[in-house]
Amino acid sequence: NKEQREKYIEERYEKIQKMATVGPADRFILKFWLQGLTCQEISTRFFIQSWEIRQRIRRLRKELGEDLVPLDKIDRPGKGRRMLIDLMAVILPCDE
Repeated sequence: NKEQREKYIEERYEKIQKMATVGPADRFILKFWLQGLTCQEISTRFFIQSWEIRQRIRRLRKELGEDLVPLDKIDRPGKGRRMLIDLMAVILPCDE
């Protein structure tokens, strides 16, 4: 119904606004995380410890919500995650 659709659109818009607050380094981390890389794999790309990646993922999860930053690898990637990665590429481009 119309009311549910409007609520869904409003929630999506709020999530997009939250994502706009993510800094460049965290954007890369989130992108790789949603693509299914482990903390260890991401840490080798950033030359930092894997515990720091885990810490950033936890912080991003707290800031953006568990639906945008899933904790378990089984929850990533998927159709919804692919859409999120594509959305991030348009709204929050990373300089690779």
